[in-house]
Amino acid sequence: MWIINPLAIAEKFVHDYANRLLSNGQWGTIRPNPQLCTRISDSDNLSLINTPDMMEVKSALFSIESSKTLGPDGFGAGFF
Repeated sequence: MWIINPLAIAEKFVHDYANRLLSNGQWGTIRPNPQLCTRISDSDNLSLINTPDMMEVKSALFSIESSKTLGPDGFGAGFF
């Protein structure tokens, strides 16, 4: 499909990347296997499975060099 209208290009871009980058809202909780030997405390484990807050996400994202790629999409951290 070839799009030449600038507004249609923008809408297509937003639609495609929104579908790629947004979650479906179904987050599961991963529980450790009780048969495995314990190497981490229960309190540390709870902190590892908690959803990070916005400041933690911002700190992690801003700590990445802006020219490094994050994945197969080819966009560097500076894009995000």
